[in-house]
Amino acid sequence: MSRDQLLTIINQAKAEGRTELNLHRKGISELRISELPAEIGQLTNLTSLSLWDNQLSQLPNEIGQLTNLTSLSLSYNQLSQLPNEIGQLTNLTDLSLRSNQLSQLPAEIVQLTNLTSLDLRSNQLSQLPAEIVQLTNLTSLYLSDNQLSQLPAEIVQLTNLTSLYLSFNQLSQLPAEIVQLTNLTDLDLSYNQLSQLPAEIGQLTNLTSLDLRSNQLSQLPAEIVQLTNLTSLYLSFNQLSQLPAEIGQLTNLTSLYLSYNQLSQLPAEIGQLTNLTSLNLRSNQLSQLPAEIGQLTNLTSLSLWGNQLSQLPNEIGQLTNLTSLDLDFNPLNPAMQSVYEAGLKELQTYLRSLEDNAEPLYEAKLVLVGEGGVGKTTLLKALTDQDPQANEPTTHGVEIALEPLYLNHPTQDGVEIQFNAWDFGGQEIYRVTHQFFFSERAIYLLVWEPRKGVQQCQVEDWLKMIQLRVGEGARVIIVSTHCCTGERIARIDEPVFRRDYGKMIVDFIEVDSLVDDEATGDKIGMAQLKKTIAKAAKDLTHVGMLFNRDWRAARDELLSLTEPRLPYQEFAAVCQTHGLNEIATKTLATLMHDLGYIVYYGDDEHLKEDVVLQPEWLTKAIGFVLEDRITNQMEGILLDNRLKDVWLNHAFANEPHYESFLYPFFLRLMEKYDVSYRLEEGNASLVAQQVPQVRPALPWLPEEDIAPNQRRISLVCVLDDLPPGLVPWMIVRTHDYAYQQPASDNQVHLLHWQKGMFLRHHDHGQAMLELRGREFHLYVEAVWPQYFMNVLHQTLQTLITDNWPGLQDRYEFTAPCANPEYSRPVLIECHDPITAQTLGIGRIMSVMDKCFSLGVKAVQPTTAGADPDNTCPIGEDCIYQIGTQTLWFVGIIQIIRPCFSVSAVSVKTTQATSVCAYPKYS
Repeated sequence: MSRDQLLTIINQAKAEGRTELNLHRKGISELRISELPAEIGQLTNLTSLSLWDNQLSQLPNEIGQLTNLTSLSLSYNQLSQLPNEIGQLTNLTDLSLRSNQLSQLPAEIVQLTNLTSLDLRSNQLSQLPAEIVQLTNLTSLYLSDNQLSQLPAEIVQLTNLTSLYLSFNQLSQLPAEIVQLTNLTDLDLSYNQLSQLPAEIGQLTNLTSLDLRSNQLSQLPAEIVQLTNLTSLYLSFNQLSQLPAEIGQLTNLTSLYLSYNQLSQLPAEIGQLTNLTSLNLRSNQLSQLPAEIGQLTNLTSLSLWGNQLSQLPNEIGQLTNLTSLDLDFNPLNPAMQSVYEAGLKELQTYLRSLEDNAEPLYEAKLVLVGEGGVGKTTLLKALTDQDPQANEPTTHGVEIALEPLYLNHPTQDGVEIQFNAWDFGGQEIYRVTHQFFFSERAIYLLVWEPRKGVQQCQVEDWLKMIQLRVGEGARVIIVSTHCCTGERIARIDEPVFRRDYGKMIVDFIEVDSLVDDEATGDKIGMAQLKKTIAKAAKDLTHVGMLFNRDWRAARDELLSLTEPRLPYQEFAAVCQTHGLNEIATKTLATLMHDLGYIVYYGDDEHLKEDVVLQPEWLTKAIGFVLEDRITNQMEGILLDNRLKDVWLNHAFANEPHYESFLYPFFLRLMEKYDVSYRLEEGNASLVAQQVPQVRPALPWLPEEDIAPNQRRISLVCVLDDLPPGLVPWMIVRTHDYAYQQPASDNQVHLLHWQKGMFLRHHDHGQAMLELRGREFHLYVEAVWPQYFMNVLHQTLQTLITDNWPGLQDRYEFTAPCANPEYSRPVLIECHDPITAQTLGIGRIMSVMDKCFSLGVKAVQPTTAGADPDNTCPIGEDCIYQIGTQTLWFVGIIQIIRPCFSVSAVSVKTTQATSVCAYPKYS
């Protein structure tokens, strides 16, 4: 604002005899005041003056003439000092000096004896003048975000203070005399360096809010419990390892924040805080909660994120006012995890079901994996005391043992663990779908045969598949068969396997399922194998978990039914006969699905009316599709008019046949499992694992020239290990962009192959995705390719995150540079000082084409006038300085184009430090 404009405003205010003047300019830089004229002193009638958010670096001495002022706001300016005349404003009750550059206060400020509120936040004060204690009428003193390392002892003379804010300073201790501020109701000491509190703090009995966040407190003084009027207590981000039992005396607390400490347990007395509505225990080390937490019946919000909880006390089911419960990042047992993911009502229903009618459940899944013909089925029969034969028929899909395996608990007398055994077919084509039934809640027997050798039996490939799908928590017993009847000794490099797969490997055991062991009355090696299985299973998180007896009875009756598939209404009717209500039934169905007993998708409109009671019945149906030769010959296209041939009239002996009314259900389930997707014509599906081996002719290849007026960018996902199903699942998940290309045979061909796909977005160009070794390459060509690359990048990221926990921190996205000479790491940082938003590297690099071919050495944002095309991406008007040139953002686009950029990730730095972008992301 010009001086003439400001004088006009002052003269008008004088003529009108105004008592209030607001010169706050709300961030409009052109209207901000940089200098206040002396004429301001003529407005002697003013009682309120606001100069908030201007550019004032000093005040005229004439400000002291405004002796009727009661309120003066000077916040968000650039004042480094105040004129002595400020002391003449003796009627001031409210003085706001927030966010300036004051390093000291004039001594004359002590003349403002009528002040009740003084705001000095966000300045550069390293100490307070002792004279400040003469402002005896102060009720609110704001000193946050300064450089105070200590408080003058005299501050305790401000006995009328009710609010004292000292956050974001450098205080390492409090003077014991602080107890003299007996009228304090709000005390904020957060973000300091306090390692202890004086015992005298307990004398501030009028406190209602005490904020001690982000200090270095390792314990609380017992006297803190004398603050019985506290309603809010903030203790997050300290080093507390325990709470005093006396904390239960703070019965007026409504909010208690204890996140990011080191608490391993809570005192039972916490249950006495019956007025609590919010309790935050995020990121501690709690492995259990006291039952008394159920007494906090007014709780609406409870955060337990990032602790070590595997189960919850049943009493949480009684917190009927609870609307928010955060249990993410806890090692919950699978039942608890399942009902938690189903929703708060389902979780509380489950917890209430455990009260007075529950018993420990000792059950686990036993999964047999390995190549075909190594003896898995024979081994399973030997384990379950059936009659094993030398030439068992090939397993298609999955076989689940009709008779469970019971083994003695290794540490609890009289307790048996029930194992439900799953025998997985070894054919490679099944490996993608088998992964759906792999979980941490299982013991894996990886079976191999010495006659075929470790390599041919692909022992390490199976280990990797389990590791990728389940993670390092998988428990695997490597079993070699035919140790007596075979022709070779079992040779496997145990030390190397243990080194590479760590705790995953439980043991290596040799068995012979066809030879009796007179010493044990079992087959050779079976006694040792059974003991090893039981020992490994006892530590699974769900073994021994409590389970409602009525729920178990309902489950057992359902699993005893001979029908492989049941309408949900009939499922619910069985549950109702055992006393389960609607929510309990839905919760049980979800829980049984997550534990692998059934297949049920209650969140899918097309599937929620059906329950598959025999998962192997379903896997066989999918298996018939995967083994169908005609579908393979038709490049993965499964026509609806062939479904009967695949599912009803197949030639597999002793396998189920499926009637036509099941086909829509199967097709929808295959879509759910990312096995296939429906084609637009509506009369066929594309089975992703059956697409051709050979890459078809494509509209363009990455090594070819780019079409005129187009740009091409690339992204590479580098994987430590290649997860089975990556390409087919990606084909299904990107099917909305499937490219249809007419061919000479008058047929339309989808451009999919075993290692890749070619896609088209109707508005944002074309893409080629291809697996090359352990690198998954993505190329997008368009006028503005960043959007489609973003979509594909996010789809791939989600696919990996959802399906292969074992890949966490073992893959990365990189963006290759067109010019190897400049392939050096770079971080580009662009900070806007006002909004603190970050400019994504993709938005910078997307305007560059030739590795900074113009000699650019840095890209630095600077403020400028309005951007006419509204293209500036960092939230404020800006220009970019490139070398010695200064250009609009749109000007850069016109002269420089992308250097193989990536567009999905934002990074922070201050400027570019290299001449070419080769960013690397995890």
